[in-house]
Amino acid sequence: MTSIRNTLILIPALVCSLGSSCLGQTIEEALKADSLSRYYSDNYQFSKSIECLETAVPIYEEHSCLARLADARYRLGDMYCMKGQYHLTLSNTVEALKIYEQEKDTLNILKCYNSLAQIYYICEELESSARYLELFGEGAVMLSDTSLIIKMLNNNAVLAGAKADTVMTDRYIRECLNLTRASGDEEVYVTVLMNLLPITLYVHNISDPLPASLYGSLEDSEGIVEKLDDINISGRYFSTMGLCHFMMGDSLKALEEYNKAVEYFSKGEFELYLYDCYMHLHYLYAALGDLSNAYSSLLNANRINSSMEQKNMYISLFKYENELMLSHQLELLAQKKNRQKIMMLSAILILLVLTILAIIYFYRRAIRMQAKEASLNNRNDIIKLKELQQSRMDSMTKEIISRLTRMSYDFNDEALRKEIASVCSDLREAGSTENWKEIDQFVPEFNSAFFVRLLKDFPDLSLNERRLCVLLNMNLTTKQIAEITKQTPHSIDIARSRLRNKLGITDRSVSIQTFLSKYNH
Repeated sequence: MTSIRNTLILIPALVCSLGSSCLGQTIEEALKADSLSRYYSDNYQFSKSIECLETAVPIYEEHSCLARLADARYRLGDMYCMKGQYHLTLSNTVEALKIYEQEKDTLNILKCYNSLAQIYYICEELESSARYLELFGEGAVMLSDTSLIIKMLNNNAVLAGAKADTVMTDRYIRECLNLTRASGDEEVYVTVLMNLLPITLYVHNISDPLPASLYGSLEDSEGIVEKLDDINISGRYFSTMGLCHFMMGDSLKALEEYNKAVEYFSKGEFELYLYDCYMHLHYLYAALGDLSNAYSSLLNANRINSSMEQKNMYISLFKYENELMLSHQLELLAQKKNRQKIMMLSAILILLVLTILAIIYFYRRAIRMQAKEASLNNRNDIIKLKELQQSRMDSMTKEIISRLTRMSYDFNDEALRKEIASVCSDLREAGSTENWKEIDQFVPEFNSAFFVRLLKDFPDLSLNERRLCVLLNMNLTTKQIAEITKQTPHSIDIARSRLRNKLGITDRSVSIQTFLSKYNH
């Protein structure tokens, strides 16, 4: 529980640090984004994980962190595949493969081959899938890596099933199962069963010996699934069992299993799996005459399909990008028009530089004018704020005095009446005293050289952030600032944290006061 609590505490800090990446793209920022991406990926929140990794990738590229860049690209490919965006899966996996080949990282090269074999299979490019699967299988045998060989046999069975080659499908399934049982890895065993059982149903009837045997083994593995406690594995288990009962003609049991699968898949981003479950549920409910649930299931399926857009479009994009990579059309076009591009780019670059210089000049001029205007208005803003606060305090004081006076009429004790009258007198005196003392302590700071220098480097600071900078530069404590601004200390702490991010202070050993002190001279 402690580690979970610490993780939950860390997440907001990582999110805040991601927000400040624009202040300076450092390796630390990329590592934080990468770490947060892994957290989201482990919890099957692929969109957020992709967003974090897309933040880290350009930083890794900028700093030439090839190993981390390749890993990030490879993981992006996997997650885009889960989101059904196959063209992005292809481009990221190919980029990762190039780096792994450059670094001669054999194991990761094989992982890329396997991913490419899968994505080509999904997009119905079976010849390309077979080619990459063959490369993957050769490497797996060369390394004598059992886990890789199991994947190779599993994928060969899937590919043979897609080609309706019953003999080869059965052969690969049996070899894969034997090796998986020998490995003793329960998670791999259950995963292989869930992968292979639907394939057998393409080439066999559910009552045939091989699919019946696989069904029995998977049914006996429910305890393993519960022990693994993984929403992906649990969802796939129940959807596979639902498919089996669907093929057996047991509609009620199939409904039960598919609804369990939906319950698990809904806890993460499993749109492809959910779409398949809802379509089966629609068919089953319609067959049973439950039109209300049939319609609801169809609506859910259409909602998912709309949010993901059309699968055919992504397959078309995949094929288009694949053709570009294979034919090198972009590279040939670049060679033919190289000189023309250089001249054009040079002209554009000169124009761009001149435009940027002009923008910078007028922007700085506008900032200086805004800073001058802000410095003149700050004192008036603060005075108005204090006047409003004082007005409220005066009203409250008058109301209290009025109530105390009315109460004194109800007492016969003269001493008590005098005491109440004394309290009322003290309240009147307190209300009429000078109330600008604390404001006078820091108002002059808004016209100081410190304030001008600070705004020059950070012109985007809001009015409240500027005020907070001035107060912190005077070494006032959080409690003192809270008293002056009439806010809670907790609110001031939150404001300080946001100010650190906006000022780009990433070193926790450096206080805001220390950072601001350099603007005093």
